[in-house]
Amino acid sequence: MTTYRSQVRSHLFAFTLVLLAGSGEALAAGDPVNGKQLYNDEARTGGASCSGCHNVDPTRNISNVLTGSGQPDVIQHAVDNNTGDMGQLAGIFSASEYADIAAYLSAMSAANTPSLSFGATLNGNDARSVTLSNNGGLYFSLGSATLEGSGAASFTIDSSACSGLVIGGPQTKATALAVSECQIQVRYEATSASQQDAVLVIQGDAINARGGALQAASPALRIPLIGSLSAVSLSPNALKFNNVEAGHSYAGSSTLLNAGGVAVTVGDISLNDASDHVRLASGPGYCNKGDVLEAGQQCLLAVMVSGPASASIQVQSSAGAQVLAVEADEASVAAASTLSTPQASNDGAGGCAIVGPSADFDPMLLFMSVVALVVSCGRSRRP
Repeated sequence: MTTYRSQVRSHLFAFTLVLLAGSGEALAAGDPVNGKQLYNDEARTGGASCSGCHNVDPTRNISNVLTGSGQPDVIQHAVDNNTGDMGQLAGIFSASEYADIAAYLSAMSAANTPSLSFGATLNGNDARSVTLSNNGGLYFSLGSATLEGSGAASFTIDSSACSGLVIGGPQTKATALAVSECQIQVRYEATSASQQDAVLVIQGDAINARGGALQAASPALRIPLIGSLSAVSLSPNALKFNNVEAGHSYAGSSTLLNAGGVAVTVGDISLNDASDHVRLASGPGYCNKGDVLEAGQQCLLAVMVSGPASASIQVQSSAGAQVLAVEADEASVAAASTLSTPQASNDGAGGCAIVGPSADFDPMLLFMSVVALVVSCGRSRRP
């Protein structure tokens, strides 16, 4: 019996198709080729064929049809007890024909998920995994793995090492012919924000216990693939402040843009600043942890600098991490003596001084001002 297993390993960097096998008792008797014909026989069943109830593709496991994989007694019992209205098949098939149908079902393989969605692709490169199992009564010889569909160019099969290998199931005898597992690596490379659709097609056939000639034309396993780009960008990715003087504040900003096709959630925003001269603005309108940016939306990273610094700001998100570099150079003595207002630049981001510095302190000018004030007061007191 082939079963679906729910296990998706999204943390893998490569899409891995794992084929699991086991060992068991005797090989199920029966002819799977004849079993396929009986499974789809409309004439003898009066239009109530197995495929009419369970679908022409048994791998979909409609109404648990794979319960009868390699087990003719289970099928016979369901008919005798009218399980799921199967009593209408009573007297139509013989015991040997039930064995043939069970053998055909044993040639099936199935995936744990009907499709794979790459809905949160990290910066154009992401992966998913699916588990394929063979729990039937026949061995399964793996054929080629190919990609089909309009978006097939966005997906790449990195390795097809499984082609030609044989896997067994819990109802097959352990043999050196059968492997326990193998891997097919597939990579998704998003090239645009639009959704890409493709199908991973895996061919395979059932073989006998001796690894002899193919006995059944098993339907290919088809796994739909859906991909969308999820990407963010920081512009600019560096802020430069020139001639920064202690005691004055300068501002700059960078924009975090969701340039992909799916929503992105902003994660941790961390500041690495040994000088303690850099601050980040927070609140509505600025980038904050937990913010959700739909496709095309953006938020602002506002940076405040109050002195020389060499810092970095890392922004985590569901589309990866972005780093903003912050550099602030101290004003030189020459610059301080020749510039009435030190210049603060924010290359590409419109940096400006929030609080402009005052003119340089001149003690002589202060003395002259005091003298002028005293003279002025003395004059005002004359009769």
